[in-house]
Amino acid sequence: MLFIPLTPLVHIVIWGRFSSCQGVFTCQGVFTCQGVFTCQGAFTYQGAFTCQGAFICQGAFTCQGRAFTCQAAFTCLGAFTCQAAFTCQGAFTCQAAFTCQGVFTCQAAFTYQAAFTCQGRAFTCQAAFTCQGRAFTCQAAFTCQAAFTCLGAFTSQAAFTCQGAFTCQAAFTCQGAFICQAAFTCQAAFTCQGRAFTCQAAFTCKAAFTCQGRAFTCQAAFTCQGAFTGYVSLGMDV
Repeated sequence: MLFIPLTPLVHIVIWGRFSSCQGVFTCQGVFTCQGVFTCQGAFTYQGAFTCQGAFICQGAFTCQGRAFTCQAAFTCLGAFTCQAAFTCQGAFTCQAAFTCQGVFTCQAAFTYQAAFTCQGRAFTCQAAFTCQGRAFTCQAAFTCQAAFTCLGAFTSQAAFTCQGAFTCQAAFTCQGAFICQAAFTCQAAFTCQGRAFTCQAAFTCKAAFTCQGRAFTCQAAFTCQGAFTGYVSLGMDV
């Protein structure tokens, strides 16, 4: 164990097989690492930090939250900013800028290759999360309990909840609450400006989908092979 006294109230503890930092390193709270730690850019942390697996950061790392906990490998090749609690129990890989202003919890593998911004209260992912799109923006609570895959830009301005697999191969934009209790697949642009989207069964869209009405409700399997525009309520009008 290596103990580096800075001031009577500020210290850094690094415990692991290897520690390397080629940029500025600042820690104002307890720092513990039981795995490899490598930082090639500026690193700043103002709260408790715990890492039980390999930690690699090649870009600036800034965390002002209460705590950062990573129990598996963490790799960040771009700038990383976290202003609230961050917890990762599975592998985390980020190849582009990552910004989170709310609580972030990921219990399985998380991979992101484009800019990620979360301004909402919380982000929760209980299964694998993969996003290769240009950007991910979430301004409200985000909850995913099954596999999530996004190959295009993803924007959500309201609460997003998915209890089944979510796959989007094109841009996804939602300005109202989104709830999906079964698999959701979108192969083309998806835009919803309505108050709420609720799907209790499998949803598949192979062409552009636009919803401008109050709500979209689907209680049975929904398949759309052509462009869809307008307000539809299937099974129950809300």
